[in-house]
Amino acid sequence: MEIRPPYILVAENLDRITASRGITLADVAKRAGIDQSELFNVITGQYDADVEWLGKIARALDVRMAQLVIDREREPIDGR
Repeated sequence: MEIRPPYILVAENLDRITASRGITLADVAKRAGIDQSELFNVITGQYDADVEWLGKIARALDVRMAQLVIDREREPIDGR
């Protein structure tokens, strides 16, 4: 299985998290204190997210940063 770009993982995980909580990406941007266009640019791959940006999103959603970049389609190696 090939490694997928981080922006795709962030987009998929944001979609999953926001859908489960009934909130929008606009809500996430507002909570994180970032512009909606910046959020859109990251999840469409136009800009790369740095650790600081991911931290803002994670805090806004009250999740660990790893939950934003985990690839749920990859199988764990050696049961990990």
